[in-house]
Amino acid sequence: MGRSSVGVRHEGTALLAYEMFPSMDRVFGFTHVGLGKEPNILRDSIFLRGQTIPQRVDIHVRATMFHVVWDEFRARGNLQDKDGRALDPLGVAALNDQLWAVGVMLRSEDDDEVLRIFDPAYEPFLPDPRMDKWREIRNSRTVKTVDGTGVVNFRAMAWEKISTYGRDDWSKYKPLLVKFLRLFGEGIRESLTRTCWDQLSHLTGTYSAAGAQEWMRAKAADLLPENDNAESPFAKVYFSTSPPLK
Repeated sequence: MGRSSVGVRHEGTALLAYEMFPSMDRVFGFTHVGLGKEPNILRDSIFLRGQTIPQRVDIHVRATMFHVVWDEFRARGNLQDKDGRALDPLGVAALNDQLWAVGVMLRSEDDDEVLRIFDPAYEPFLPDPRMDKWREIRNSRTVKTVDGTGVVNFRAMAWEKISTYGRDDWSKYKPLLVKFLRLFGEGIRESLTRTCWDQLSHLTGTYSAAGAQEWMRAKAADLLPENDNAESPFAKVYFSTSPPLK
């Protein structure tokens, strides 16, 4: 996740968890009902895993991270202005700084600080008016109800489930939830440190928002990251108007 824009191949499990999380208990309930029928490897294995708290916490945390962080992180990494310009390299570095801050919060030794990920007022990214339209489209998505007679707002439904799940057995659920969230925070730290440490301001990286030299800052506006869904935006930069370098 050290890439400022990630393709589906990178966050596929988080996306899958997010899409199925609102229906997770119903899926596990269906497998329970099916136990009285002839053996079925897929159904029976899902039932066994679904009864374990760690399995539920894992799906819950992945869905949470997609809802709060990854979905918008990916969109910001692929953000283009009306003239077709994407984030410049220092813009990418600033975005990675904001992701680093998410990881710091999740690695906190204070449980309440880690659980701030569920605070409806928590915003992992700095405001950007260019994201308003994207948020409007995202927030307006609807899905059919189970009985097919109506529609509900998916994001509101998912958040209601995400922000309240596990509270009926909180004493057992909370320790694992906090542990798994800390693992995600550690994953952010490890990935960013390994793949783009020189973009991180807290390390005063050469290409970071805080550590870049003045000549780099002056050139950054003329540079564009490669806007490829799999490898953007750190994969390649090039001059948008200048001739090739010799």
